[in-house]
Amino acid sequence: MYNILDNLPVGEKDKADHIAALKLLPLDNVHLWCFDHLYNTLTILDQKAASLLQFNSIITAVFTVLFTSAGGGLFSLSVNCLGLSLSMLSSLYLLSIIWVHWSSSNDFKDRDNHIIRLLEVRLERTIRYRRAWQYAVLSFLSLIISFASYAYFYLLNNEHVAQ
Repeated sequence: MYNILDNLPVGEKDKADHIAALKLLPLDNVHLWCFDHLYNTLTILDQKAASLLQFNSIITAVFTVLFTSAGGGLFSLSVNCLGLSLSMLSSLYLLSIIWVHWSSSNDFKDRDNHIIRLLEVRLERTIRYRRAWQYAVLSFLSLIISFASYAYFYLLNNEHVAQ
């Protein structure tokens, strides 16, 4: 899945074959619309994944700051570990979404099969994006719980000072 050279025309013969396959591709309006639609939805998924990845990086940074701060006890530490793990897991799913997919020369030989393959790529990436989103939400909820526990321990430790 993550072979760097997958579907890339690396050698001179591969490049010539790829160009020849492109030139032989007689597309009608229906196929053009299908390809355009599927590539647009893949682009949308890439953009959404990049945005969620930025969100995760902020959440990860906040959890890192919380790890270095004092207080909160074992409960807060556990919640911080959980939240950081969820954020990193979400990021791993997102990185698998933005993996570059190029159509191969073989894809051009069978347009209908190519459309099905693009639909499968979109389905796989959509499922991964939704899973990453769920992990990001759980990570954010962990952050809220962590802040609440820090506030609780702060108030508990400073209650005797106010009296």
